[in-house]
This record gives sequence, C-alpha cells and structure tokens, in this order.
Amino acid sequence: MRIAIVIVLGLFIGSGQSAYSQTKSSADPRVADIIQSGKIRIGVFPSFQYSKDASGKPRGLALGIANALAADMGIGEVVTAEYPTPPQVIACVKEGGCDVGFMLVDPARAKEVDFTPAFVRSDFTYLVPQGSPLKTATDVDRPGIRIAVVRGHASTISLVRIIKQAQPVYADTYDPTFELLRSGQADAFASILKEILDASHI
Repeated sequence: MRIAIVIVLGLFIGSGQSAYSQTKSSADPRVADIIQSGKIRIGVFPSFQYSKDASGKPRGLALGIANALAADMGIGEVVTAEYPTPPQVIACVKEGGCDVGFMLVDPARAKEVDFTPAFVRSDFTYLVPQGSPLKTATDVDRPGIRIAVVRGHASTISLVRIIKQAQPVYADTYDPTFELLRSGQADAFASILKEILDASHI
C-alpha cells in the first residue's frame, strides 16, 4: 500500500485529479488506512523540493503537493518526516513509516519503490571556484579532477555513469559536500542546478 499511494500521487500530479477523487463514491483500498488515520505522512530530505526558511518553517514543492493531495482526500493533516538522505526516505516508505516519499527518479531506486510519472524537471550542473580553469562540463571530466558529490544523491548516481576520468569525492549530506569544494578538497561540486545556485550565495 505504501508503494501504491506513490502511484496515486502521480495520477494526481499528472492529471490534476487524483485516483481517489475519481472514486469518492466507493472505498479505495489503496488509501483507506491513510484516510482513516486522518493524516498523510511524507518522507523528505533537504533539496529543491523541501527546505526551511529563516524561521525554520518547512516549505517547498513537496509540501505543496502533499497538502493538495491531503485536501483532495479529505485529510486534515500532513506529517513531515525529515531525513538527511534519499536512502533514508526510501527506507521510511518501505518500512511503512511514510506514506509518500519525495525524490528524483532513478533506475536504481526503482528497484525498491515505485515512482509516479515525472512532475518536475531538474537540471544538473557544476559549481567551481572563482577563477577556475574549468569552463565546461567537458573540462571537468579529466584525470586529476575531483568532483564533490552527495553520496546516494540522484545527481551523483547519474554523474558516475557519465564521467570517465574525473574522481568523485563523497560526503553524506549537502553542506559537507559543498565544504569539500570550499576547502579545496575538490575542484568542482556537482548537484541540481537550483541547489548550485543556492550554494553560490553561501
């Protein structure tokens, strides 16, 4: 059921109308326990889909989608389970602690959970220090170049399939990965474009 509700979410995003709203006249076993509980539990990690403002209030695309889904299902509460990394969100969904998880689609992850159709595009890019000789993506994939990446991140999984000569340098979460670049332990930082733009203002 935990995997099925992810599919329901995809129908909601893709068509503007959830599977539940299409069958309100009859009980939908895929979401019956969620409706009975009166809350939907979402698994998130810090990303362009989920973050906190200066006051610590959660915000982002994941919350907007979850709130819309909850309202459509007649549920009054969205409960956020925040984890440092995507694999922990996957574990939450698989173990039944979360009804829905938000993350980028990746074939490796699809072996463990089902994904909805894509509802947002995420572009990947590099951040380099000011004055860096690295000007293009081709420049980065060379012997001796170190690329700071978040372990288990979708951008990292995609990157390691592409690069042939550069060396990934891993950290477990976003901030320590950026620190690898800032401290000179990496020559470039690979991530999602929005996160790169946010990091460039740090």
